[in-house]
Amino acid sequence: MTDSTVSILDLIIKGIALLSGGAFFVWKAVSGYNNQNLSLSLQCSRVAQHSDKEPPDDLVLLSISIEKGTTSALALEGLEARFSWIADEDKPKHIMLDIYRQAIGPTPQSKRDTVLWQPDTSRPYLYLAPGEKTSFGCSAAVPSTTLCQVDVVAFGRRRKSAFQAQWRASAIVPMLPKKIATAE
Repeated sequence: MTDSTVSILDLIIKGIALLSGGAFFVWKAVSGYNNQNLSLSLQCSRVAQHSDKEPPDDLVLLSISIEKGTTSALALEGLEARFSWIADEDKPKHIMLDIYRQAIGPTPQSKRDTVLWQPDTSRPYLYLAPGEKTSFGCSAAVPSTTLCQVDVVAFGRRRKSAFQAQWRASAIVPMLPKKIATAE
C-alpha cells in the first residue's frame, strides 16, 4: 500500500469512529441517559369511621413508597393523590402532599438549628440520591357504600435538567365487608 492509500484509509477509520461516538451519545440522550429510574408504589387500607352520618364515611389510608434507582439524583417537585368514587353528588378529593424541604434555622428559644416546619423557599425541592427510599402518607374520608379509586402522580427532574418526568400509580380500595346482624 502506498502512503496516500494508508492516509485515506486512516481518515476513513477516524471518520467512522467519530460518527459512531457521536451516534452513541445521541442515542444515550434520546433513549435513556435522561431516564430518572424511579419506582412508585401504593399501599391502601380502609377503616370504618363511627359517626351519625348515614351512610357513614370510611377512612382510606394511603402510604406512598418511592424508591430512586441507580442513575443520577432526582429533584422531586410534586406528589399528588386523588381519591375518587362513583356518586353523582360527590367530586373526587385531591390532596397535594407537602413534600417541600423543611426550613432549618435557629428559633428564639434555641440558638442551635432546628426544623422550623415551614417550606425552605431557597431550596424548595426534595432531592433523592441514587438508591434512596422514602415514603409519604395521607388519608381521606370516602363514602362507605362504594369502591374508592386512589391515583397518585409524582413528578420531578434531574438536577439542572429541562426535562420533567412523571410517574403514576393507582389502586382500587374495596368496600369493607358488611356486618350481618344475627338474632340471639
